[in-house]
Amino acid sequence: MVSKNESTYDRLEIVKRSACFLALFAYASAQTLVGLQFDSAEIRLNTSGASPEIPRVSPDGRISARNIPLSDALRFAFEAEGGTLVGIPNWADEDHFDIAGKATPATSPVALRRMLQTLLAREFKISLHPEERQVDVFVLRLASDGNNLQQSTGPSPSVCRQSFGNGLIEVRCRNRTMADFGNDLRSLAPNVVVHPVIDQTGLAHRYHFNFSWSGPRRGGGGGAAVIDALNSQVGLILEARKMTKHLIVIDHMERMP
Repeated sequence: MVSKNESTYDRLEIVKRSACFLALFAYASAQTLVGLQFDSAEIRLNTSGASPEIPRVSPDGRISARNIPLSDALRFAFEAEGGTLVGIPNWADEDHFDIAGKATPATSPVALRRMLQTLLAREFKISLHPEERQVDVFVLRLASDGNNLQQSTGPSPSVCRQSFGNGLIEVRCRNRTMADFGNDLRSLAPNVVVHPVIDQTGLAHRYHFNFSWSGPRRGGGGGAAVIDALNSQVGLILEARKMTKHLIVIDHMERMP
């Protein structure tokens, strides 16, 4: 179980997120097309209809995902450092891809995501700009009565896997940060988590945890079931709020032929 003193959290979080966003946008706007690049990378259209795979970041300097909607890949790449991506076209939900990128084994997860930004921007001819708006969000925070997060102790693949059986949706997360998991929730329960998730747990490490809830295979089931499962089984609270958000607005992107 882990804990966090939140007495100064909100103020520090505002400063941290503002700094991260400015750094991200400076990178994205000025360097996207000439920035960090994978040693080798590939994007292929996937029309199999198989279950999407959440992106995996491996300690050996690799990012991979199978049959991922382009919209999820964009959020994974661009939302990691404090901004929320908007202006994603509808066809990016429909078009699924296999993505693989390889860099040197010592490459950090932040650098790997920036390499993915470069790759996506090049392949889909993306241009963007920053903006601030009052938006609906979900806030992820720790429950006051404890949690079942197990801190990771060594290198291992970073992933949340979803499985289905006997009317249950089961999720097993390994070596995930809370910021990673906030992004994962958009894919794990897309009918429920319809707004960006802001990590306010204050936790900086990586964790293992599991949870499950009753619901249909598609869409993630009822909102109360997902939120109750997170609270009772993991010790995480997901609540809706309005918040001034740093946005990364897509001005233009092109569909892959």
